[in-house]
Amino acid sequence: MQRPPLVQTPSRLAAVGFILMVLLLLIGAGTAAAAEDEEPSNVIAYPNAPGWITVTWQHSGDDVYGFVLEQESPFAFQQMDAGKRTWTVPGLEANRTYRYRVCAVYVYHRVCSGYAQATTLPPPPPPPRPSGGTSPPPRVAPKPLYSPVIRAAPARLLAGTPPVVHLRWVNPVDATQFALLTRMDWYRDGAYFNSSSTKPEIEDVVTSNHRYKLCVENPVNKICSPEIIAGPGGAAASFESVNFPKRYIRHRRSLGELTPVNNKLDSEDVAFFIRPGLSGAARSVSFESVNYPRHFLRHQGYRIKLHRDDGSDLFRKDATFVMRPGLRNLPDLVSFESVNYPGHFIRHQNFELWIVKNDGSDLFRLDATFRQTDHYIGHLQPPVPVQPTSPGTLKLLPRKQFPR
Repeated sequence: MQRPPLVQTPSRLAAVGFILMVLLLLIGAGTAAAAEDEEPSNVIAYPNAPGWITVTWQHSGDDVYGFVLEQESPFAFQQMDAGKRTWTVPGLEANRTYRYRVCAVYVYHRVCSGYAQATTLPPPPPPPRPSGGTSPPPRVAPKPLYSPVIRAAPARLLAGTPPVVHLRWVNPVDATQFALLTRMDWYRDGAYFNSSSTKPEIEDVVTSNHRYKLCVENPVNKICSPEIIAGPGGAAASFESVNFPKRYIRHRRSLGELTPVNNKLDSEDVAFFIRPGLSGAARSVSFESVNYPRHFLRHQGYRIKLHRDDGSDLFRKDATFVMRPGLRNLPDLVSFESVNYPGHFIRHQNFELWIVKNDGSDLFRLDATFRQTDHYIGHLQPPVPVQPTSPGTLKLLPRKQFPR
């Protein structure tokens, strides 16, 4: 028996129309997202051994589900999670050129970079026959340098001395690659003023605000940091917990806490001006609230609080901390030791900020270590030229006085 044809009833037509509308909306959303989503940038490929090529890239990680590394010829690919920014491809032919691109994977689509290429190293020569002497150490191949990131912390070397700006390269290359640097030049207001080949930090005595940048060079490339501005008045920053990423030192209801940033008020409460220590102690700093001028973080009853500077000697000491290398020892991390309670550091406990005596434990080192960032000073139009606090309101130097 022949089956009768399907009858397109009004309800069936309505259902089909609804499905088509949903599909069009999804396609439209995907197209709009594709126009806005970030593609991987600064893709660099370089050989690091015969038959091995490493690819590095940069990406903020916002809304991305992962990355795909594609090899053009012969075609091959590798999927990886959203936390990766480098990948090494083994098993390649020696002395051959390969091309790679990186694709960021989003909900409905992916966005790909342009291609970067590298030629694998030639096969190693056969080992020399033993001659009774010691063989030389293996040669280390220099890798391309990525853009340095620098931070500034104004302080005083000694009580009563002029302020200095302590400048640090906070994302330096590993020790092996650091030894291959040929130049490490510091620039002030666009002009070279200092150089170092052994330490990624310097100090500059200042009487006014300056623009700083660092340029580093090795046999492969030369690259410079973005400029920052700092001076005797201070520099703007926020401080992120090392063991609770995306949570920042902030004040809330006059108490020090560690919280995420969810709104505009949060972003203002986590922003501070780093001032030379109010007590005048050597290499010390104080933290002035950006949205509450002349209010500083201080300890009282061991709890970190935000109080207005009353000019007393006790307040100046309670609000002064020595900026130490991070107790969880990594180059871009810092810890803050109380001036009048030596051995006591700012740490978080149950997301509250206290000064606590260092007990030497791994948990203490993590809780008392922070990363200095500029994530939440955007409302200050960075880079931020900071003036010393005057009696009354805080004044920012007009940006036009610092032409680029």
